[in-house]
Amino acid sequence: MNKRNLKILAIIIAIILIVVLVILLTPTAGILSTFLNNENHNENNTQQPTITNSYSNITSEALYQKINNSEDTTILDLRPCPCSYKSSHIPTAELPPDNIEELYNNTNTIIIYDWDATPTADAIDYCQRLINNTYATIYYLDGGVNEWINQGYSLEPGEGN
Repeated sequence: MNKRNLKILAIIIAIILIVVLVILLTPTAGILSTFLNNENHNENNTQQPTITNSYSNITSEALYQKINNSEDTTILDLRPCPCSYKSSHIPTAELPPDNIEELYNNTNTIIIYDWDATPTADAIDYCQRLINNTYATIYYLDGGVNEWINQGYSLEPGEGN
C-alpha cells in the first residue's frame, strides 16, 4: 500500500470511530444512555425511588377529619411489618390487600401511611402502582404514623391486643 491509500484508510477508520461514538453517546438512541438510565443495571443501586405521578400529602389533622366525617376513604397501613398493624394502627386503617388489583377500580380516596415522612421503597412502589392503575385520589400521610401520634391522635388496638 502506498502512502495515499494509507491516509485514505486512516480517514475512513477515523470516520467510522466517530460515527460509532456518536451512536453510543446519543441520549435518545445510544446504547450507553440506555445502560446509564436503566435503574436495574446495578444490583447495589441505593438510589431511593420516588413517586412520579400525582399524589398529595395529607396532614394528620385532615385525615382525622376524614375519619370523623366518615368519608368514603380507604386507609392503608404500609409499614414494613404487618405485626405493626396487628399491634395498633390508625382508626379504620387496613392492611393492603394481597392482590393490589382489588383497589384498581376504586374511584374514591386512598390514603397510605408508613412509619414517618420517608416511606420505604416498598411503600413508594405500592403507591406508584396505585397511581398508575386507579382513578382514586391518592394521599400519603405527611409524617406517617409517627406524626399522627405526635399530633396527639390515638391508634386503634390491633388483633394482637
